Amino acid sequence: MSETPSPSDWHGAPVDEELIRIAAHNLLAAVDEAIYFKDREHRFILVSRGQARRLGAATPADVVGKTDRDFFGEEHFAKSSSDERRILETGEPLLDSVELLVWPGREPRWVTATKMVLRDFDGKPLGTFGISHDITRQVIAEQDAEAKSRALAVSHAQLVRSQQELQERQEDLQRTAAALERRARELAAVAAVTRAALTDADVRTAVCGAVLDLAGADTVGLLEPDGKGNLTLTAQAGFTIPRMSLPLTQRSLVVDAFTTGESQIADDVQTHPSASPAVVSLLENIVGHSLESVLCVPVLIEDRCLGVLATALPGRHADSAGLVQVLEILAHEAATALDRADLHRKLQEQATQDVLTGLANRRAILDQLDQAVARSRRHNRGLGLLYLDLDGFKTVNDSYGHATGDAVLVEVATRLRDVTRLEDNVGRIGGDEFVAICEDLEGGGESLKARLAEAIAKPYSELGVEVPLGASIGIAIWQPDDDADTLLARADHAMYADKAARGAWPGSVPSSAVLKSKPRV
Repeated sequence: MSETPSPSDWHGAPVDEELIRIAAHNLLAAVDEAIYFKDREHRFILVSRGQARRLGAATPADVVGKTDRDFFGEEHFAKSSSDERRILETGEPLLDSVELLVWPGREPRWVTATKMVLRDFDGKPLGTFGISHDITRQVIAEQDAEAKSRALAVSHAQLVRSQQELQERQEDLQRTAAALERRARELAAVAAVTRAALTDADVRTAVCGAVLDLAGADTVGLLEPDGKGNLTLTAQAGFTIPRMSLPLTQRSLVVDAFTTGESQIADDVQTHPSASPAVVSLLENIVGHSLESVLCVPVLIEDRCLGVLATALPGRHADSAGLVQVLEILAHEAATALDRADLHRKLQEQATQDVLTGLANRRAILDQLDQAVARSRRHNRGLGLLYLDLDGFKTVNDSYGHATGDAVLVEVATRLRDVTRLEDNVGRIGGDEFVAICEDLEGGGESLKARLAEAIAKPYSELGVEVPLGASIGIAIWQPDDDADTLLARADHAMYADKAARGAWPGSVPSSAVLKSKPRV
């Protein structure tokens, strides 16, 4: 390795020694990189202002004479001093070493460090010097990409399993079709439901239409539990029936089919003990003539009843029992299709909704922000992004437990939805942080910000929480040069500025230090 050139012969050209001193002073004072020089005992003898800021010192002079032990602890000092001894012994530099710096009470940072031998003008080793660059955002981005890759692999595995299940189901349907070849109308009905299941069409409407054609009925309805003790009409075919709900506590043909899991046949609906006179009268008014037969078939999957297919016939069917058997086959197909459709819907919701609050999750809200920015750029429309972070939420978790903390987050989500407009997209991007995407935002968003802050600050005593909560809210208004990441970063920065201005930082950490050390999204 070549020796350090003397100041009088710098690469063949004499250089003023005073100029070298001035250049070094400006470099260390102005550049925001971490540059440092150490003696052979690993003590700092000269550092840049950037290094002093990173170490939490007010001035570079506050660092001189100290070692890494004073800032990072014994473990880090042992490693750094070992590296520096090896550099001094071998003369070989340490280039672009990736290190994790951990300070007590501060957020860890990732850096790349390069260290070399510090020599005097005669080439004598005096110690070491180095420069390190903060790569925390890059590391976090790589970790996020890795997590997304793993999630993609899981999604792919789920897709493969779904395809296998679909293939198996298709084989079952082919066997069913072969068994029903002698009964063309029944096969057509099953095929209609199957097509709806395989094409993500409206399965509920498709099964009602298939039953209508198959039975030659006046009207067909699908009734499903609403979670409130009722069976509610969710789909229909034929004559239009007003939306109705039948209490599970009130006996009727539909309720009997649902609670027993067995088909109910009323060849004479006028005299059947389980027939509801009010419902019969309603249906007769709709179809314009007297009803004679009603068939109610439960939609079962394993031991679970998903709902009931209710069929009103204009007369008595020649083979009610045989028709019910065919409808039960159709109901079985419908049950599988409905279960798959509902599972598909739930998976879609899980992929885009925050499980706890029901708001859009981070992935969904970032997609929505990309789309909103594209619309603003295309139509030159105003767009505002509000970034909200709860103040005092950690105290709620520490004092009342995470279950209560979750309840508070759910209530906060409800209040955010109540305050924002229907067309605004509100999401939870993690922890106690929320965002609202507001297109055509008026007045720079200050009025909305005030309403949000007021809503969040209302008491949570109904949840048993007496700790006051507040919100730090940052607003970023879209500019023509902004992409989604830039807009989000500006809103995030504005939120931290709002938090600092309101004195809402936890503990005694200065707001400026937190703003500099907090990783940006």
